[in-house]
Amino acid sequence: MQDEDYSAANQGSREDDQTIGILDEMPGLHLMSRCDLEAAVGGMSVDGDWEDAGATSREDAERKRALARFLDDPDLTWRRHVIADDALVARLARLAGEAPNMARAVEVVRRAAVVSRHARRPLRVPPIVLVGPPGCGKTRYASLLSKALGVTSTTVVGSTITDMGKIIGYHPSWKGAGPGLVAKSLLACPTTSPIVIFDEAEKIQAIDSLPSPLDTLLTALEPDTACSYQDGYYELPMYAAGIVWIFCVNDLHGLSAPLLDRCVVVEVAALSGAERHRTLDDLAADILLDHSVVPAGLDEDALAVLDGVGLRRARTLIVSALAGALEAGRDTLTAEDLRAAAALLGGGAPRLRQQAGFVHF
Repeated sequence: MQDEDYSAANQGSREDDQTIGILDEMPGLHLMSRCDLEAAVGGMSVDGDWEDAGATSREDAERKRALARFLDDPDLTWRRHVIADDALVARLARLAGEAPNMARAVEVVRRAAVVSRHARRPLRVPPIVLVGPPGCGKTRYASLLSKALGVTSTTVVGSTITDMGKIIGYHPSWKGAGPGLVAKSLLACPTTSPIVIFDEAEKIQAIDSLPSPLDTLLTALEPDTACSYQDGYYELPMYAAGIVWIFCVNDLHGLSAPLLDRCVVVEVAALSGAERHRTLDDLAADILLDHSVVPAGLDEDALAVLDGVGLRRARTLIVSALAGALEAGRDTLTAEDLRAAAALLGGGAPRLRQQAGFVHF
């Protein structure tokens, strides 16, 4: 790989020219440019003493060592692009059948894949906000999408985000500083298109007069500025334009107008009837396969036990029921296994209080 190709990550419109054609068999790029790394490292070696490399603190020295590792081993920052082919488009078409209430969200991604396949350019999916009641399969859709695209996914629960640093990284001047969610997701994925899922994103609230932590993502959601996204810890541009963003919310309250303006908002209906039973059966099959058990399908009695239970809780019940079945010497789930799991874990969802004006009872 030549130096001029190595610096493609921060070249904006030059990206496709440098990565498509030059590396036709494995198109991709480096998340960080060599010249930026050299400037940031400042003479620090992987094992160097922090005082000898102009580091301002031990945290800054650790940052420089991390960047020195990236500089010494270019493979650490090389990521291949996801470029759609017939097989990927077909997988997305099948996904619409597996998650029928997500058909519109699937179609948004499928059309992006059709464009990618035609132009042989990297996949670019607009950020998606999924709005729907709890238990309608929003996070499951994101997981299925990850499998269809063949990429890794990171799920963040909104209530765990208390400050902007978790998203954009903590400056090296902070004790215990480290990279943020965006940088971590990119470095953990072998492609430029990891899926980042914000579950219950509406619960990420601003503290006092500070902006919402989610609004720190605005530059990462814009294709032009995402090409040179800057993490607060590494303090140099990173290529983040390929990330697939999924925001799962019960309502749009708490999401700012600038963020929504950058996203496709998709309303998701609750699952019911045959669609819900099929989704529960597929969920059980996925769980059993993940635990090296060949799925046999849930019968009507077993499905009835899970009626009225959200998919998140259904997952917990199925895993617990599987443990009971395995201990009984069986590799199939029965309604009795699920009832025993529900009894152990406390049954269904807790009863919600009724609300009348400002009075709860």
